[in-house]
Amino acid sequence: MKTKKMNKIIVGGCSWTEKDYPKSARPKPLDFKMWGELIGEKLNCEVINVAKGGYGNKAIYHQTLKAIMNNKVDHVFVMWSEWTRQDFLLDTSNDYVSTPTWNNDKKATVSNEVIEKWYDDSFNKNFPIKNDKEFVTTIPSMKQLIDTNINYIYSLEVICEKLNIKYTTCQAIDTRILPSLIIKHPHLEHIKNFHGWPPTKDLGGVTMVDLLKEEYGRDFRISDVDAHPNEMGQKFIANKIMEYANEKIKTN
Repeated sequence: MKTKKMNKIIVGGCSWTEKDYPKSARPKPLDFKMWGELIGEKLNCEVINVAKGGYGNKAIYHQTLKAIMNNKVDHVFVMWSEWTRQDFLLDTSNDYVSTPTWNNDKKATVSNEVIEKWYDDSFNKNFPIKNDKEFVTTIPSMKQLIDTNINYIYSLEVICEKLNIKYTTCQAIDTRILPSLIIKHPHLEHIKNFHGWPPTKDLGGVTMVDLLKEEYGRDFRISDVDAHPNEMGQKFIANKIMEYANEKIKTN
């Protein structure tokens, strides 16, 4: 068996994947390679990293899909984020502003600051509802969040298969949705190549953060105030995802 030479790969995700995240590390900026770039070195190929800190799965899906449409690639790697994050597309930058939608009371919320920025950047100032103080954005139900995220995951799988692109996806962090709700979804069985999910050990799935905790305890964290994976953690993630992808990237 020999490893097939790859020319270009796409890497998608949130801050656990963003190429420049170490520059934002707390309490001080750091300089180390993220898992996508480490995989690129292992495969000796170009890396198109479209991940960004704060991205929810809507943004991850659409930015990854945009990269697929604009490039001829050999493999797509995606590490999905919280399922409860809400993403708003901004007209001014053609990018997304994202926010978690889960507070300590287990209720979905969207901050006023994010909504205001969304309006300022995306709508004409004369848009009637802009100045309506009674306006509130609709928060998805748990069922809607599950449906939407499964649609993103399955759609990316189908698109990659249709285009004959190898793909490997996994869950980076907690979905913020009870596994007991996810596993009841009628279309769960359609998802084939999603590692570490559903996020319950009883079903054979654990998130990447679970694997890091099992391997290193808290030592994988950048610092006490920054729970993102440090250089050691990023190397672990790269090796684990390569392990997931192993059968996909080998040829006779």
